[in-house]
Amino acid sequence: GGGGGGVRCVLGPRTQTALVLNKVDLVRPKTKLLRVSEALSSTGLHSFDWPGFMLSAQTGDGVRDLRRWLLTMARPGPWRVSAGVSHVQPPLVIASEVIRSHIFRCFRKELPYTLMQQNLGWTEMRNGGVRIDQQLLLPPKNGIGGPAKASTRAIVERRLPMVGKGAGIELSEVLGRPVSLVLSIGTQGPADTMGL
Repeated sequence: GGGGGGVRCVLGPRTQTALVLNKVDLVRPKTKLLRVSEALSSTGLHSFDWPGFMLSAQTGDGVRDLRRWLLTMARPGPWRVSAGVSHVQPPLVIASEVIRSHIFRCFRKELPYTLMQQNLGWTEMRNGGVRIDQQLLLPPKNGIGGPAKASTRAIVERRLPMVGKGAGIELSEVLGRPVSLVLSIGTQGPADTMGL
């Protein structure tokens, strides 16, 4: 069926959840946080089992409370993956996650959250390596399509080589073979911004 049924089939029974809001140090006035928390909790899309946590990873405020709560809630249980299994995701998904982690390392503030990734190609090479082509999609300037802001494009163009170099090295290690990583820049279209 629809809704969360598909997730339950893959992940098993629903686990307990809590809402965690990060970057609260950037919100003024603080009363906005209560409105956001209430709105997220009352959408009907998901019900949280525990009170929300408001924290700032930057300043450390609230992190100790969340850590303490997580340690209190953790329960011993069986391992979900056998000791000999190195990963359970397809290589393309792993590649996308490695690239995403380097996007977060190389970009600051909200930019990593606005960039989307589009896989363009996975080519097996004769030497046993792989060529991975991926495009980073910038948000459109007006929010519904069209070109990205020139300043955003300039920042991404300047830091893209760092992302590519770091992700390429890590991908070679993770995949256990030579990786040629080709990153390019594009702009999100209307279907991308609407989540289609």
